[in-house]
Amino acid sequence: MRILHLSHGYPPAVGGSETVICEFSERLVRRGHEVCVVTTTGYNTAAFREPGRPTMSAGEEWREGVRVRRHRADPRVAPRLRRAQALAFRLRLPGNGALRTIYDGPLAPGMLRDAAHEPADVIGATAFPLLHMQFAVAAARARRVPSVLLGALHPDDRWGFDRAPIRRAISHADAYVAYTPFERDHVERMGVAPERIHVIPPGVDAETVEGGDGAALREEVGVPAGVPLIGFVGQLGGHKGVDDLVASMRLVWKHEPDAFLLVAGATTPFLATIEKAVRQLPAARRSRVRFLLDFDQARKRDVLAALDVFASPSGYESFGLTFVEAWLAGLPVVGCRSGAVPTVVEHGEDGVLVGYRAVPELAGALIELLDDEPFRRRLAVTGRAKALERYTWEGSTGLLEALYAG
Repeated sequence: MRILHLSHGYPPAVGGSETVICEFSERLVRRGHEVCVVTTTGYNTAAFREPGRPTMSAGEEWREGVRVRRHRADPRVAPRLRRAQALAFRLRLPGNGALRTIYDGPLAPGMLRDAAHEPADVIGATAFPLLHMQFAVAAARARRVPSVLLGALHPDDRWGFDRAPIRRAISHADAYVAYTPFERDHVERMGVAPERIHVIPPGVDAETVEGGDGAALREEVGVPAGVPLIGFVGQLGGHKGVDDLVASMRLVWKHEPDAFLLVAGATTPFLATIEKAVRQLPAARRSRVRFLLDFDQARKRDVLAALDVFASPSGYESFGLTFVEAWLAGLPVVGCRSGAVPTVVEHGEDGVLVGYRAVPELAGALIELLDDEPFRRRLAVTGRAKALERYTWEGSTGLLEALYAG
């Protein structure tokens, strides 16, 4: 089968959708299929809207048997649309969804050309709300090949995902992949027939996240052995709640004054807000916050091995892959009762869920876990068993392969 994937980013770009499309592409190649990924040169989506952001080189390369074609996205239009799209959304003007989609980009004509001409028996694409999703559906219809969308919807983000172009693209696609039942139900409410929606979760390879050298990582960042360490691992986006995690530490320190916080992840423009929140802490507390930015993904296992508690108080996720990674690394997890997270993390069974932006509740959950080692251990063991049973790349790749084959 000749499979054409469109994605806004591809490794070394970092992010959940980037990981998903990379894992599926490489595994489909190992199953004997030809896979071409058409993507951009951006390390993150800020490169589509902010001139001057660092980017990769354009061109074609081979990565683990996958042919990867990278195209430049033009970021010069977005600054001119920033105020107009925001005002149109606020006033609910006709066409505001299309304006937001153009603003988001990527404005990459090369992606459109490849979508129209690269050999393909099926076209798959990730992720909304970005413009190339429209390219994928339009090209597939024109070429009369099936289109499959891995949308990664965040329904609680109305600016990002409440858009007519998204609903139209989904209605015209041949199939939609939802990562969770929560996302499936949302797409059904759009009027999409249930038989066109397929729940296929992302997966994790246990060997990529377990068995890390936590002691070495602690020594590197200056956290003594035996001292409680709470950590966030992931992309440092505004909705991830890392600023809330910093704020919650003020309350945690009243109960556990020796605790440290580690913020580890991929840089985004929101990092400046997180750093400002840390600077506003008293000097003695500031010294107990550590950053580990833009690290090689192979080091993730060491980061996770160094932690006592994993916390990701995000407002919305299409899945929450980092929770599964934390489980496989033997950690209890803390998330929020919002978006798709409650369909992945079961409160009191394999994790603790709190309200989004509920800083005192978040702090209380962290204190409870630090105080109760048997509870921490039980949550981690249950979570690991769930991850191994439900969330493997081989199982999910088999489901996607069958869907592509029709």
